[in-house]
Amino acid sequence: MFTHLPFIWRILLITLLLGSGLTIFWGTIYVKDDQEALQKRFIKEMNVRARASRIRLDNYVKLHHYSAELFVTQKRFVNYLNKTDPSQSPGNLLNHNSTPPWFPDRSIQRTYIKSHHFLLLDSAGLIREKYSRRGKSIPEQLNERIKHHNTILMPTESWFAKLDTGLFLITSQSLKKAGNPFWNRLLLVTEVDDEFIFASQGLLATDDLFALIDNETQTVMVSSDIELIPVESKIESLQKNYLIGSESFFDYGNSDVIIKLVVLVPRIELENLLNQVDQESKRQVVMISTTFIITFILVFLWFILHLNRFTQKMVTVSKNNLGITAPTAAPGGPLERLQNQFNLLSVAILQARERERLTQIQLAKSEMMAALGDLVAGVAHEINTPLGISYTSATFLNGNTKKIHTAWKDQELTRSDLESYMELATESTELIEKNLARASNLVSSFKMVAVDQGRNDQRTFNIKEYIEEILVNLRPKWKRTSHSIHLTSPDDLIVNSFPGAISQIISNLVVNSLLHAFPEKSEGKMHIDITKEGDMVILNYSDNGCGMTKHGINKVFEPFFTTARDRGGSGLGMHIVFNLVTQALNGTIECKSELGAGVNFKITFPVTAPKQHGAKSVI
Repeated sequence: MFTHLPFIWRILLITLLLGSGLTIFWGTIYVKDDQEALQKRFIKEMNVRARASRIRLDNYVKLHHYSAELFVTQKRFVNYLNKTDPSQSPGNLLNHNSTPPWFPDRSIQRTYIKSHHFLLLDSAGLIREKYSRRGKSIPEQLNERIKHHNTILMPTESWFAKLDTGLFLITSQSLKKAGNPFWNRLLLVTEVDDEFIFASQGLLATDDLFALIDNETQTVMVSSDIELIPVESKIESLQKNYLIGSESFFDYGNSDVIIKLVVLVPRIELENLLNQVDQESKRQVVMISTTFIITFILVFLWFILHLNRFTQKMVTVSKNNLGITAPTAAPGGPLERLQNQFNLLSVAILQARERERLTQIQLAKSEMMAALGDLVAGVAHEINTPLGISYTSATFLNGNTKKIHTAWKDQELTRSDLESYMELATESTELIEKNLARASNLVSSFKMVAVDQGRNDQRTFNIKEYIEEILVNLRPKWKRTSHSIHLTSPDDLIVNSFPGAISQIISNLVVNSLLHAFPEKSEGKMHIDITKEGDMVILNYSDNGCGMTKHGINKVFEPFFTTARDRGGSGLGMHIVFNLVTQALNGTIECKSELGAGVNFKITFPVTAPKQHGAKSVI
C-alpha cells in the first residue's frame, strides 16, 4: 500500500494511523469509564446530602418537641392555667385574634416557637382556646383528627396529618403536671410547606431540591421549590426531567400518612456535567496519545540512527576482517540494508566454516598418515636388527663354507675342520632362522595394523590379541625409556567392529600420554583395562602422568587444542579419538583427571557395531 514511500515515511505514517485509531478506541473506553464513574459518584454524593438533609429535618421536628416542653414551663403559661377554670363555661371556644396572655415572651417566640397554630385542649379533648399567627386559619378537619388522637397520644409526641389544605406537623404536650386537672393538652400545629423545608435545613441548606412524597399515592405533598416541583405532581412525571434518589421514610408516632423524603436533581445538570467530563477526558486522551506518538517517533528515529551506525560498523568489520564489500547504494531502508549485510555475513561465515571443516579433514588425514609413517619407521627400525643379524650370520656361514670347500678340493680337509664347520653351520642356521621368524612376525603384525588404519572395514576379531599387535608396533616409541604399558582383558572377548578405528584410538592415546603426561617423569605407567558389561565393551585407558586442569578437561576434545605445541602437538589427536569413538564405534568417551593424578579415559562401545554402508569419514 505504501511501498512507493521511503522506509522512514512508511513507519511514520503507520504510527500516525495507529495513534489515531488508539486515540479513538482509548477515548471511547476512557470517556465511558469516566462518565460511569462520575454518575456513580454523583448519585453517591446526592445520597450523602440527602441523608444529611433527613437528619436536619429530624432535628427540626425535635425542635418543635423542645418548643412545646419550653412553652408549658413558662411562668406566664403556668399562672394562666392555674387561675382559669374553663369548666365555668363548658362548650365555649375562645379564639384569640391577638397574642394570648399565656403566650411566651417575644424572645422565646423568635428563637424557638416556629408553629403557626396553638391549641389548648380540655380533659374531654375539646379545643377550648386557639391562636393562629401570621393570619393563618386552622383547618376544620383538624378537630376530628385531634379527637381521634387525644386518647392515644404520648406526653410529648409529633405526627404528620394530611388534610385537604395540605400537610401539617402536630406536636402534642401533656398538661397534667400543670396543677389544673381541667386542662389536658397543648397542641402546636405547623403547616409543612416550602418555608418549613427551607427552615429545617438552616444555614446548611443547599441548592438541592427536596420533596416529601405520599408513599401511597406517589405524589408530591410539599417541595422545597413549588414552582419546579408542584404539589400533587406524580413521581413518574418527575422522573423524566429529574434524577430521584435517597428515599427516606418518615413515620412519626400516630401519623396518618407515610411520607418519603426524596432528593431531585435535574437531569440537565448531570448531562452538562457529563459533557464537561467528556470534553476534559477527550482532551486528556488527545494529549496522552499525542505524547505517545511523539515519544514513539523520537524513539524510532533514535533506533534508526543507532541501526544505521550498527550497520555501518558491520560493513566496516566485514570489509576489514572478511573482505566482504557491500553494494554502495543498497536499495530499501535501514532494516533491508541490515538484512542484506547479515545475509552477506552468513554466506561468508558458512564458507569460512566449510573451509575450516575441509582443513580439519585434511589435517586429520595428514595426522593419520603421519602416524602411519611413524609406525612404518618404527617397524623398519625393529626389523632392521633381526635382518642384520640374519645377514651377518649368513655371510659368516658363507665364508666358512667356501673355506671348507677349498680344503676339500685341495684334499687338505681334516676331520676336526669338518666337525668344527658342522657346529658353526648349525649355530648360524639356527640364528638365521630365529631372526628371520622375528622379522616375519613384525611384518605380519605391521601389515595387519597398517591395512586396518588405512581402511574402514568392519570385521570380527579378538580385541585383546589385536591390541597386543598394536602395542608391538608402538613399542619403538617408548622402548628407549622406562615407561611401560599394561594390558588387562578377557582372552575370549570377540567383537565385531572397526579394527582400524580401535588401532587409531589406542595409538593416539598412547602417543598423547608419551607427549603430554610424562615431561619430567623417568618412569611412566599406562594401563589399558577392557571389560564386558552386557552388550557393551568398556575400555579404560589411564596413566600416572601430570594430569589436566578443569579447563583442559573441558577442551580436550576440541580441535587444535594442545598444551605441547612447542613439542610438535597438533591439537587434533584427541579430537580424532572423539570422532572415531562416537561415529565409527557408535560409542561414548569420558575424561576424568586432576593435576598430579594422571588421566583416565572411559570408552564405551557396543560389542557388535551397527552396520555401515561403504567407507565413511569419521571426522
